[in-house]
Amino acid sequence: MAAHDAFYGKPGGVFLLYFYCPDMLQTNVLDGFALDRIIEPRTLAALRAE
Repeated sequence: MAAHDAFYGKPGGVFLLYFYCPDMLQTNVLDGFALDRIIEPRTLAALRAE
């Protein structure tokens, strides 16, 4: 299920965006998640890494 939190976010919000880049000329946003909605352990660990 797509979250699309970034599409409906408020100014100052922080989001994790996933992009699809089929080539160097085109980039598409696949999805955007508010950080407080992320539950996947590897993603959380990567976000917490320094």
